[in-house]
Order: sequence, then structure tokens, then C-alpha cells
Amino acid sequence: MAEIRELGPAEPVREPDHVLIVRHDDGKFEVSGTADAGKADAHYLTPSPFEDKEDAIVCAQSFAEAHGLPVIHVKGFRARAEA
Repeated sequence: MAEIRELGPAEPVREPDHVLIVRHDDGKFEVSGTADAGKADAHYLTPSPFEDKEDAIVCAQSFAEAHGLPVIHVKGFRARAEA
């Protein structure tokens, strides 16, 4: 299972191969990702926005697992509930 790493508002994803979940002002979660960037057979993840954070995380985890990506980046929300 990929590690979830929270990014600050202006912090970029530095890896060309990545998964990113962003929470927008309307409350929807956008998931995007790239695997094998720069290659002819690169894979891209661009599903429709999710209403539910957990559904977005499941989608991102699936892409990360399928393509061997160790980290899922998130922006605009806490991925785990605070204790």
C-alpha cells in the first residue's frame, strides 16, 4: 500500500511518476496520476471527480499499486483523521 504524503498549498509534486489527490473548493476530490512518464506507453489516471474522499483514495491506491508507485500525494485536506 502506498504511503500518503500531504503537500502544502503551493508545494509541487516533484516526481514525474506520481498520484495526486486534490480537494477543490466545491468539496470534490480530483485524482490524477502518471506512470512511466516520458515513455511511449505511459499510463495516465484522469477519472471524473469524486464526491467522497475515501473513494478518491481507493482509486489513487489502485493506480499506485498497479504501477508500483510508493507515494500518493494529497493537497487541500488531511488524508487521515486527526487523533
